[in-house]
Order: sequence, then C-alpha cells, then structure tokens
Amino acid sequence: MMDDVTQEPQVSRDTQAVLLLCSRFAPREQIEPLDTREYSRVEESLQQRSLRPGDLLDDADLDWAASGLEETRIAQLLDRAMGLGLATERWANGGLWVISRSDDDYPTRLLQHLGRSAPPLLWGVGERSLPAFSGVAIVGSRDIDDGAAKWAEDVAAAFAREAITVISGGARGTDQIATAAALNEGGRVIGVLPEGLGKPSVVGRYREAVVDGRLLLLSSVYPDAGFTVGNAMGRNKVIYGIAEAAVIVRADANSGGTWAGAEAELKREDAIPVFVRAEGDVADGNRALIALGARAFPAQPWEDMRALLATPRKSADVRDAPAARQRTLFDA
Repeated sequence: MMDDVTQEPQVSRDTQAVLLLCSRFAPREQIEPLDTREYSRVEESLQQRSLRPGDLLDDADLDWAASGLEETRIAQLLDRAMGLGLATERWANGGLWVISRSDDDYPTRLLQHLGRSAPPLLWGVGERSLPAFSGVAIVGSRDIDDGAAKWAEDVAAAFAREAITVISGGARGTDQIATAAALNEGGRVIGVLPEGLGKPSVVGRYREAVVDGRLLLLSSVYPDAGFTVGNAMGRNKVIYGIAEAAVIVRADANSGGTWAGAEAELKREDAIPVFVRAEGDVADGNRALIALGARAFPAQPWEDMRALLATPRKSADVRDAPAARQRTLFDA
C-alpha cells in the first residue's frame, strides 16, 4: 500500500492522485503527465468500479488497456511520491493551494459548463471561496484605444460598486485595466492566468490585493509553467466556465484570443450571456460577435448591473439537468 504522499491538509487524497497523474513537479521530467482527455478516461474507469482517484494511492487495479493508456506510464506517474511531497511543500510555502475535479470546493459552475473538459487541477493564490468562483468576465484585446480603455474602467468599476466580482485574464490591456479599476473601487477580482503561479514575478504585482482578500488568482497549469498559446486558450475556457456573463470590450474579427474565446462560447447550446461594447468607435470584431448572437451592452448610465446576471442562458434547461447538479464528477 502506498503511504500518503503529502501531509499538507489542504491537499485531499483524491487531489494527490490527480497531481501524480496530471501534473509536473519540475520543468524537465521525462514522463509526460496525462492530459485532460486521458485523465477523463481514468475517471470513467474509476466510476465504473465505484472507485475514486484516491484509491489509486492504495494500488487500485484498473484495466488500463481498456482506457487506451499504457500501464507502465501510469505506474511511473504514480511512483512520484517524493516529487509530489517536495512540490506541495514548496507550493504551500509560496502561498499556493491546489484542488482537483474530485474536490467539493472545485467550482461547480466550471463543472456544469465544461464537464469532463474542465481542467483536472486548479492552482490558486488567495481566498479560495472568493466568492464561490463566479462573477462577470471583462475581456478584450491587449491593444485598445483611450475610449475603449476608459469604457473598460467604467464598466469594471460599476460592477465593483454593486459587489459583483470581476473575472479577467491578467493580460496587459483590457484585462489589467479592468482588474485595476475593480480593485480601485474596492471590489473583488478573480484573475485567471495562462501561466503558472509559482513565479514570484507573476504574483508579486498583485500581492497587496491578494493579502487583503479581494483578489484570487487561478491557473490550470502547474506552477512553473510559462505562457503558451495553448495555455492561453485553456485560460479562456476557465474564464467563461466560471463567469455568469461576459463583457467584451474590444475584439478583432476572426483573430486573437478574445475573438476565439467569445466565438467558442456563443456556439455553445448553453452559452452564458455575452455582451459587447457597442458605443463609440466599435471594433469590427464586436459587430461580428453581435451577428453571432452577442448582445450590445446597455448604454450609460448603468444603474442595475445585477439585472445582466438575470439574463438567461441560450438553453436554461441544460443547467437544470440532473447531471449538471453534481457537486463533483464523483458525487451526486
């Protein structure tokens, strides 16, 4: 029987197992961790036998061939207890916590939205219940003009004044403008980053707001990971997955991450409400998104931002399906 690989109380046995299967513990490891699709096949095999990920720490025997995975690779991944112990201690010392899809405090909204496409792991810095991982996403291009920048500031501040959490992506331009405006107004922000949270430079500029409990940083990539286009696209899915609605400040038609994220969301049957700036110098991407089903954001003055959260999704019945009410993918 394998002993618990870490004594950190905030890391559940399920999450220990998921970390062993899906995470790196150092930048250069020879064994390739499981990606989201591969891990989902493991979950399905576990559920078929009424097992949980943590049971793999007790040498639970699964038919790996039926999952399309190599037993040798799985064994090598699970045999990294020392690496995991050192990594979780280092993460904890740096103020990081980690949860998996099997934990009760994994964002329910993200599971509802993405199901088995949800990231197997989420790392965070800050208050992990801030506030139940939900809010309004404010996103847009990195390069925006003064008018769009002022509009992003105003809309973020308006949400903050009504105690609505702002969700953004941490990139320069729209993301950082919205984050700063919400925090300056005394609001709360969830920043979903496309890179790991283990680098001091990533977290340092946000330290004061994190300590004050007004900012939560999230990432679905291991703490030493750098920026990649793939990580950025995964970040966009998390942003839309935890948001109750999204506001696009500026998008370039058929180009860039802002366009790709909004377009993908609008194509979903259960898409959240997606709004775009439709005043001033309106970008071609904003107009194109309206043609795809996005809605023009109301004109100022803004007096009831919470009314936007009452806007129904494209298919409300999807949210009410029994499977969508599962707290985790293992517990009804």
